[in-house]
Amino acid sequence: MRWQAAMSLPIDEGTEMRLCLPAILAARPMAIDFIAGVCHSLAVPVDVEHAVLSAFGEAFNNVVLHSYRDLPGEVEIEVDIARDQLAVRLRDRGRGFDPRQVQPRDEDELPERGLGLFIMMRTMDEVRWYREGDQNVVAMTKRIVR
Repeated sequence: MRWQAAMSLPIDEGTEMRLCLPAILAARPMAIDFIAGVCHSLAVPVDVEHAVLSAFGEAFNNVVLHSYRDLPGEVEIEVDIARDQLAVRLRDRGRGFDPRQVQPRDEDELPERGLGLFIMMRTMDEVRWYREGDQNVVAMTKRIVR
């Protein structure tokens, strides 16, 4: 199912939306459509939409490729909507990730691969990784300035 039609409904402040998908790269287009649909329904500025989609896409890839690696699983996507910000969380039960284990890189020497964290940190106003019960959580927030 494509999410554009479902996401054309009005979304109010304080709304929380959820989507659960298999943690496979083939599910990425549906996940991206879901986030894009939320952005369109909120009429967020294009630069905010692009930032959120870039960071979200990288976070989704990281869950699939690193947290689950060769394991089957699901990724839960949550979006909290407020008047002045959009919060997106990805939850999984895979291996998890500790950002403290990643060495900082010089912007002038970034390789073709391994840019996901850099993109997430640069495009979002806040990015956090934590455990909640048996789940790994990536929480990202983007302020909306209209």
